[in-house]
Formats: sequence, structure tokens, C-alpha cells
Amino acid sequence: MTDERFMTHTRTAVSIANPANRIDFYATFLCDKRRLALLIQQYLAQYWPQEQ
Repeated sequence: MTDERFMTHTRTAVSIANPANRIDFYATFLCDKRRLALLIQQYLAQYWPQEQ
């Protein structure tokens, strides 16, 4: 039963268009991986969908 519950054909996408909806992301990383973490952060900021 659990497998059926997560099948994509049993779900319907619903658009939630409300300016109050938002997601805050936080990340933790090792200090020596700071440069890589910054690259990922910049990529997400550039390509994340903007508010309309």
C-alpha cells in the first residue's frame, strides 16, 4: 500500500499562488568547504524561480 501512495499517477499537482508562501533554506558546511558552498549558494540564487 505504501508504494501505491507515492506513485505519481495517483497525485494531482496543485499550484499555490500566494505571496505569503515562502521557503527559507539554511545550510551547514565545513569551513574548508566554504568555497564550494558559496558556489552552490550563488547557483541557487541565480536559477531559483523568482516571484511573479
